[in-house]
Amino acid sequence: MFDNYVFKDVPSKYYFCFMANTNVKKSIQNKIESLGKEIENLQAELVKWEKIAADYETNSESIDLILSIQLPEKPEGKAKKIKL
Repeated sequence: MFDNYVFKDVPSKYYFCFMANTNVKKSIQNKIESLGKEIENLQAELVKWEKIAADYETNSESIDLILSIQLPEKPEGKAKKIKL
């Protein structure tokens, strides 16, 4: 089974360690790549929200006016239920 490996003279009990080390290295590398992609996505999201914050600071009065027109006013207090 392991004849193609360079270490064919190594006792068979060490093959498992070699395979386990390879699997661990692959798992670590996959995790590093995954975290790198996640960091890139989060950095892009951060840039987006920093731009939104800067736009709001520049145009806060206009944005507040637009939002006040679009959002319905909340009724005062809770509506009472009437049992019939």
